[in-house]
Amino acid sequence: MEDMKMSQEDIEKELDRTLELFKQMEVEQKAEDIADKLEKLGEEQEKLSEDTKENKESQENLEQRQDS
Repeated sequence: MEDMKMSQEDIEKELDRTLELFKQMEVEQKAEDIADKLEKLGEEQEKLSEDTKENKESQENLEQRQDS
């Protein structure tokens, strides 16, 4: 009976360790997802910045042509 109780305690400890590992993996996956989203947002921000710069240059060219 005592051997069985120890075995049950060992199983519970192993389940607890497994649960903690699962939680850690879950947190790491969420962190990776967030990093991916941030990278995509950074790329979009860069593209918007380039588009804005191009539009600004176009606007400046139009102003110069109007002045001429």
